[in-house]
Amino acid sequence: NGASYIFYPTSGGTAVDKDTYLNNGDQYLVSNFDGTCESSKALITITLNDGPSIPNLANQTLCGIDKPDLDLLTSKFTFPNGTKSWSWYLPNSSQALPINQPIATGTYWLSLKDENGCVSINKKSVDVVVDNGTPLVLNTNFYMCKDKQYTIADLSQAVVSPLGGDITWYPSDMSTSVDNKFLPNEKVFLTTYYGTYKNSSTGCESNPKARLDINLIAFNSTTNMNLKTQSFCKTNTYEIDDLDPSPYTSGTIAWFSDDLSSTALASNQELSTSDFIIFASEIKTVNNVTCVNPVKEPISITRFIPDFTTIATQPICNKSNGKIEVVNPDPSFVFEWANSIDPTNIISRTSLLKDVGEGDYILKVNQAGCILVSNQPLNLCKDAEVPQILTPTTTTGSNDTWVIGYNTKYPNVSISIYNRWGSEVFVSQKGYKDDWDGKSKSGDYLPTGTYYYIIDKGNGEDVQTGYIEIIK
Repeated sequence: NGASYIFYPTSGGTAVDKDTYLNNGDQYLVSNFDGTCESSKALITITLNDGPSIPNLANQTLCGIDKPDLDLLTSKFTFPNGTKSWSWYLPNSSQALPINQPIATGTYWLSLKDENGCVSINKKSVDVVVDNGTPLVLNTNFYMCKDKQYTIADLSQAVVSPLGGDITWYPSDMSTSVDNKFLPNEKVFLTTYYGTYKNSSTGCESNPKARLDINLIAFNSTTNMNLKTQSFCKTNTYEIDDLDPSPYTSGTIAWFSDDLSSTALASNQELSTSDFIIFASEIKTVNNVTCVNPVKEPISITRFIPDFTTIATQPICNKSNGKIEVVNPDPSFVFEWANSIDPTNIISRTSLLKDVGEGDYILKVNQAGCILVSNQPLNLCKDAEVPQILTPTTTTGSNDTWVIGYNTKYPNVSISIYNRWGSEVFVSQKGYKDDWDGKSKSGDYLPTGTYYYIIDKGNGEDVQTGYIEIIK
């Protein structure tokens, strides 16, 4: 209450100077002086408190990624009961450091204060090592597909060194090892991540974190690929690799069986022999990362064979006046005709095979590499027109005998000749040899006139009749 105290030695006498140092166990007489009157004296004994006792401090290794400060360092120790607060000092310094003071590798001194306000008489030191771990080296030119879903575990593809370790990813370089970690199965949704490598011996992660910038490989989803409809020969075998990627180049197109498939067809997979639809997607490869456009374009694939029709004109028996013609051939057709007797001897390279006799012919049509071989027979010669004039006694060499040309086709053919009154004047044996020269059965030349003939082919068909004029 505004009074002052006066201390005296126990032996009495003059008051003790206020700057006198106190010792533990000292005794003094003290009085209260209010400015006018002094009270009676009382005996007091001095007890000095050395403050809280600081236990021995173990040296500490702190992980740099945890951004260690004095608060974190303090949490590593257990202090005596009754400790109210603590203070850290740098060596040879009496200035206490702030509680949130970041720390680096070095020595720090600790002092404690108890509930009575007494401070430790002696400070104790602790050596601190801030471990920044093993540096994580990442690919600075790392690519991923924009339209593909990745997980955090896939980011390990960007690690250059050390390989095979415990990698942790964070959204920020300010994140600590105890917060904001991404789990391996979480989806990648950022384009920048920060990674650390955890040293298995110290348990410390890399500090500072390694920054990973993801370059995205993207496609223009509105682009028309302009792939053309393709055709393949139905009789040949083709594989996916045979598909034409134009206007793209080989290796920049992936082929799929349907629009929903996510698995590209193998390059050696055979194409269907029927017409079908196949789906194409653009491929981009950057830094060994291959991305497939999720937008697929349908392409029509047709399987064909050369389609044509032929018309045959049968030759007259024993004549080379037959022909076979391809009707309205496609301009892309390439023709080769051969006789089956000698198929390597090409006898025509046009759509028309002419001036041929009876026989089996082979037609090979090539359309853009698609080859169709067709047998084209001319096995039925047609009957020759029966001559209606015979000039047996002339020396022209023409129509001297009655040549009907039936003996090859009809080996049992025979003829009968009648005059205008219906009397038979000549009859041949079976196998008529085209040698009747206008003579009667008796061997005399028949007179000029009109005669009636009957041709019996000898094969059960109806006989053939008509008129012949003998001129001498």
